[in-house]
Amino acid sequence: YQLLQKKQQQLAMEKAEAEKKAAKARQIALKKPSSNASGKVIKAAANTSLAYAPLKEGSHTFYAGQCTRYVASQKTIPWGGNAGEWLNNAAAKGYETSSAPKAGAILVTNESSTGHVAIVEEIKGDKMIVSEMNYAGWGKVTKREIPLDSSKIKGYITDDRVAS
Repeated sequence: YQLLQKKQQQLAMEKAEAEKKAAKARQIALKKPSSNASGKVIKAAANTSLAYAPLKEGSHTFYAGQCTRYVASQKTIPWGGNAGEWLNNAAAKGYETSSAPKAGAILVTNESSTGHVAIVEEIKGDKMIVSEMNYAGWGKVTKREIPLDSSKIKGYITDDRVAS
């Protein structure tokens, strides 16, 4: 019995040490955001708690940790599909789409084989700031600066039902 108790204490100490190391790694990752030609990550949250964020009432269900899940946790998204299909799917449901951004709109890009979506937070001259998930890693929420003339942009869902 004492041997079992000692082993349990050792496992508990190892688990606590592993949690400390993981927390330190998350802090380091937060200080060193990644970037690429599509835009510069300006803020990266190491916490992946939004990966399973509850969806807005009336939203379609999307996979945890994906960009679509993040947007559907912030906006009511009644259509389904991969991110790259969102412009057509939104238009098919009567939602306004545009080639011009506005704050609150949903950005749709071709940054992966299935597309990518983000929320336009702010327009700053010839750039925009977006919030998104799964750009810098599964379940990671980031804010990124993207040039308005980026060739990766497919369009925007600007309907007031999602852009407000």
